Amino acid sequence: MIRTILTFRPAPEAIAEIEKIYAAGDVLAYSLEQTRALASELAVGIDDADRPEVVVTALWPDEAAYQEWLDHPRRAAVAPGLPELVGPVGAARRYEVRQRVVKNEDGSIGRDA
Repeated sequence: MIRTILTFRPAPEAIAEIEKIYAAGDVLAYSLEQTRALASELAVGIDDADRPEVVVTALWPDEAAYQEWLDHPRRAAVAPGLPELVGPVGAARRYEVRQRVVKNEDGSIGRDA
């Protein structure tokens, strides 16, 4: 399993617009619908109000699934206007998930990876 983490530090006044773009394009759900991704999140740092960090994470079953998203022909069109707000964004960092614990709906703990 692979976890990707993309981070950027936009101007603080751009945060709300970034969130609107993600919501309007339903970017997180779209990436799940169009690929084999298992989960995705957008988070905004709360520790540094002067220059908050935005973090976009996703969980993929394998490297090939993540590559499918990178190669998706409509990926860039899903969030128009985003590059102008976040500036240059490097590639997402990739991590191999080696241990994972989840809480199931019934409250039991499930382990995998």
